[in-house]
Amino acid sequence: MSCSFSLSCLVALTATVLSFSAVASDHGEIRIEGGTGFAWGRYSSGVTFDFLGQPFDISGGNMTGGQGDAYFAGAWYRPKGWKNWSLGLDYDNFYPQARLDAVATQGVKILSDPTALLINQEARRQAGYLKLAWTPDNNSPLHGFMALGVGGGQMTLSSLSQLQSDFLGVLQDHDTDKSDFAGLKLQLGMDVDLPHNFYVGVRSNFTKDVKSWGWRNKVTTTSFMLAGGYRFGAKKKNIAPSLQNENAQAYTIDAGIEYVMGSYDITINTKTKNALGVRQPLEFNTNNMFNGTAAIKQLSFWSHLPFADDFKTGLQYMRQDGSGITRAVISESGPLTQQDEVIDAYATIGADLFYANIAYMPAVSSRIKPSLGVGVGYITATAHIENRDPAQNVFTETSGTFKSVIPQVFFGLDYQLSERWSVGFTSRYMVEQTSLGLKVSFDF
Repeated sequence: MSCSFSLSCLVALTATVLSFSAVASDHGEIRIEGGTGFAWGRYSSGVTFDFLGQPFDISGGNMTGGQGDAYFAGAWYRPKGWKNWSLGLDYDNFYPQARLDAVATQGVKILSDPTALLINQEARRQAGYLKLAWTPDNNSPLHGFMALGVGGGQMTLSSLSQLQSDFLGVLQDHDTDKSDFAGLKLQLGMDVDLPHNFYVGVRSNFTKDVKSWGWRNKVTTTSFMLAGGYRFGAKKKNIAPSLQNENAQAYTIDAGIEYVMGSYDITINTKTKNALGVRQPLEFNTNNMFNGTAAIKQLSFWSHLPFADDFKTGLQYMRQDGSGITRAVISESGPLTQQDEVIDAYATIGADLFYANIAYMPAVSSRIKPSLGVGVGYITATAHIENRDPAQNVFTETSGTFKSVIPQVFFGLDYQLSERWSVGFTSRYMVEQTSLGLKVSFDF
């Protein structure tokens, strides 16, 4: 029997889990869960296709023009005697969005100027993964885990292509393509126990296609989702207070580096000169920013709350550098009319972020330390923008700045190396961005 990564797969998975729930208490623990959130994606290589009989190349690295919806359902099985390991199954359903730029490889014969093709795409990725997870038991109501999975699925692309030129006007073509793929999945998660065997949590996922068929292109995705689930076979108990650690240090400093994918939904207003040297208002909608990748370097200082040992407050500085495709609106004013022209441009951005955070970091009896928190920050950034659209000669390059308030949700799992030093992973969601990274901590 074959399964085409549809709703029937989810029903079959749930039925299988429920059929084993009656004996879970004797053979281990079974968990079923589901959730929803946001997903981003990007191409890892270019692809060539025909439009109106002409070959076009799509440059890699600019798949997502904004975040899309994401849904998942899954199950975990921890065999009896496996204290820190679990096996899992996932069904993922992602809807990333895309805006691509293509350039004619040999030019359109009836046109003398270079020709650009703009492509808006809606994607649906359905996939299933078999996972092995490290799920350390820390005797705390807060549980973190890290999982590695292998699987595959199908991606459907619905494309609306537009070719714009002064000679032909606007030509459109609509097409739907499907591609099967196989790949790997890295998942980081954090769960909080609730009464009666229920739990809630957060999930960060990173997937990378290893092999694809049909569409001949590989895609990388990240996603951040809220989750909820139920345990079969677990001992029903009330949430116990965290264990106290009399030797806990009052302060912590941590530093790390993270991989981020996403966008900023912020507008930059500046001015530029057109081909005639006339200065014009220029507005960049950065909703398409960072549809490639970026790096975050962060430094944090934490202090225990005097009235709540399980909570810490912290100040954090982050530096983010990245690049991507952004959409520009050129306001052209004339003696009789005013006209807005929309083009695509390439942007590099450097951002400084300052956060005030609060985190739940329960004291535990093991070396594994989980954390879950929220924060509010302020961002100030500078973007350098270049016109790489060969069909438009409105401007060459310009720069702009923006400032905004931006919240975040983050979680992590640290391993205590000694009394003062720890290493671990961290993940965060910052309004249309999600990141995965590593950090090192020092307690004093």
